Parts: sequence; structure tokens; C-alpha cells
Amino acid sequence: MSGAAKQDLGDDFPLVDDGQDFGPVCIECGEAASSLVGGDVIYPHRQDLYSKPFWLCPCGAYCGCHPNTENPLGYPAGPQTRKARSALHRVLDPLWKGVEGNKHRRRNSIYSFLSFKLDIPRSETHSGMFSVEQCRSAIEALKGYDPQWRENQPKSEDQKGN
Repeated sequence: MSGAAKQDLGDDFPLVDDGQDFGPVCIECGEAASSLVGGDVIYPHRQDLYSKPFWLCPCGAYCGCHPNTENPLGYPAGPQTRKARSALHRVLDPLWKGVEGNKHRRRNSIYSFLSFKLDIPRSETHSGMFSVEQCRSAIEALKGYDPQWRENQPKSEDQKGN
């Protein structure tokens, strides 16, 4: 992957385009998942997914795409990473899906909270970008999630008096 240029499709997931490979960067091996395949390749037992596109890495890791696009939902992942991401979603999703009000705002607040707690840039804070260890850390951090977390943070010197 050396010398490869990363491109962004607007969903915060970089793509490799080195003239030979083009695809999202695989979290497992660091190479480009350069094959765009149908769901029939990934999930042969799920006819409802046959027409959906998936990025497939030579190492076997894969990820789906945003609806009606070829934009990856995250970094391609192997079985352990997919399992960890699913475990994270079992904790994360009820925090925003089952609430009244603006679900998008709540979801964004949760990811901002994780960015703060895990000390990673907000642009890199998404379950589809996380490794197994990051998923474990996020699950632990979410145990302390408070929807009012921003208001409860101490003000910095430049915020005092506002």
C-alpha cells in the first residue's frame, strides 16, 4: 500500500487509489479491499442481500455499502472485528434508537462522547471504523454515558464567563 493515495467518498472512510487497487482500507491487513461484490458472494444463504454491494478484501474481510451507493459503511473487517462491532451496537443503539426527539442529534452526541472518552478525532469515531480493542473500550465508556455529558464537563478558562 506504500505510495497509495487515500481518497474520501464523503463518509469519512478513506479509499486507496494507487492505480492498481481501489477500495476502502482493510482494518485487518491494511490493504485495499479492491473487489466490489454482490451480497450473494458474502451471504449466499441470504437472498435478500444478493443485490447489495460489499467491498471484499483479499484477506477475506468485508464491509457493506451505504444504501444505493458504493460508499463503504466502514473499514472491511474479519469475523472477530464484526463480532466486536455487533456487541458495540447492542450497547450503543438503544441509547439513541429508543429515545424521543432528534435521533440524529442523540446519535451524534454519543459518537462525540466516545471521541472525547477514547481520545480520538470525531472523524475517526464510528463503529464501522473501530478495531476489536476500540469496540471494547467504547462499550466500557458507554457504561458512563449521560445524555447531558457536554453540559457536565468543566468549563475551560476561555469558556468561563460565557
